[in-house]
Amino acid sequence: MPERFQRPDIAVFHGVYFLAYARLARYFRHYGIPYVITPRGSLTDFAQSLSRIKKHVANRLFVNRFVENSAAIHCLTRGEASHITQWSVRQFVVGNGVSEIDDSRCAAPGTHPSVTFIYIGRLDVHNKGLDVLLEGVARVAEDLRSSRVKIDIYGTDHKRGGRAFICGQVKRLGIADIVCLHEAVFGQDKVRVLQLADMFVLLSRSEGHPLGVLEALAYGLPVMLSPGTNMAEEVEEAGAGWNVTLTPAEIAKTFGKILSVKDQWLAMGCEARQLVQERYTWPRIAATTLKEYRRILSHDRDVDLL
Repeated sequence: MPERFQRPDIAVFHGVYFLAYARLARYFRHYGIPYVITPRGSLTDFAQSLSRIKKHVANRLFVNRFVENSAAIHCLTRGEASHITQWSVRQFVVGNGVSEIDDSRCAAPGTHPSVTFIYIGRLDVHNKGLDVLLEGVARVAEDLRSSRVKIDIYGTDHKRGGRAFICGQVKRLGIADIVCLHEAVFGQDKVRVLQLADMFVLLSRSEGHPLGVLEALAYGLPVMLSPGTNMAEEVEEAGAGWNVTLTPAEIAKTFGKILSVKDQWLAMGCEARQLVQERYTWPRIAATTLKEYRRILSHDRDVDLL
């Protein structure tokens, strides 16, 4: 590293399963420099259950030492923190952040003749709950048709299998007139998709703190979320969306609830924006993060963090 970065006050690792991180952490430990790990969901019990044997080996070889010697684990949500049980390390919770969106650029949910639900993200069928979403849509397909509902899925393929699976399921379930699969969108194309939508859907089995949800809320979209997103309870309490149990029956039932209160979507979109403004704008996130870093450093020395 350049000389001026060789003796930082504190180091932050965004990720866990990188051997280079463990080596760098050893350097920091040698010089008494505290470091924080932001695992972004990779240390939760659910994440540890995936590729279990590989992670068990990696944990034994270098991850356990890397994590246990950290000054703290930076969790993105309370839900993520509650599901990290294998390591006895201090935790603090500070979420991701987004920029505030000007009123003139926001969505207007519930004001269109038809209804558009959107998903934007990786086509990781299992983790993102897309398999259960499609089953739920099939159970209530006639009601969705009568309400002129379209569900647009935007994303990049995941391990070259997600797109093919979704296309096959849409055809098998007979919902090709409701569900449309698109390529991933970025930049202004993504902004236009958000602005023209009525609702954002994410039914993940496990997440850290989904930026896609924060962006949707910032644009004034109500959201339909599973508990695995770690934001469902918070959003429901704020009146900005629905907390949906990840089963086809509950998803179908929730579609009915959502469509029955279309006249409330615009107000819910305002609550969505308010939630972001109160908790997730970058200035708030930065201030809270620096407070936690100062708390870690205060155990050793007084440091002025700009």
